[in-house]
Amino acid sequence: MTRILFFFLIATIGLTAQKKVVPLEEKVNYTLNNPDFEDTLFLDVNQRLTPFLGKWKSSQEGYEVEFIITQYFDTNNHQDGLFGGIKVVKEGIVILDTTKYTGPNYITGGIFSNPKDTQTVLLFFSEISEKWVCGHVSEITLTLAHTGTLKWNLDEKYNLSTIQLPKNLEFKKEIE
Repeated sequence: MTRILFFFLIATIGLTAQKKVVPLEEKVNYTLNNPDFEDTLFLDVNQRLTPFLGKWKSSQEGYEVEFIITQYFDTNNHQDGLFGGIKVVKEGIVILDTTKYTGPNYITGGIFSNPKDTQTVLLFFSEISEKWVCGHVSEITLTLAHTGTLKWNLDEKYNLSTIQLPKNLEFKKEIE
């Protein structure tokens, strides 16, 4: 059994060693200039995602919102990314709570569209609605402000969702 585990470990290291590692914040420019990037891993080697991690809260526009951001590895896109669980309460009624599971409504991403601006990251909210909508995704821009807050801007690509998220929010990080 030990020999099998040792062989598996060596094989895994060998496969990983063949992949090129590019800093996550350079992904957009790298993929535009290198069309052959399937053997490339886009990793958060410079810890640019770290300031986004944690539990954030907002109370505005009639909403109470809790947003929990964690880091994960997105195997489909070969990159480190952010995963957001969100609880939205409007007028005392919970309209969405994904803080304890991974779907069907989920927020993922971690794209720095400008490698020099690592205070702004792009996420996507994939929604399930009563009407089936293929590829229904809303774009969320998160920006870390100098005040220590996190600004949320939701740009809906489609407007068929039964779940209406707030468009603009400002979160404060909870100290744990």
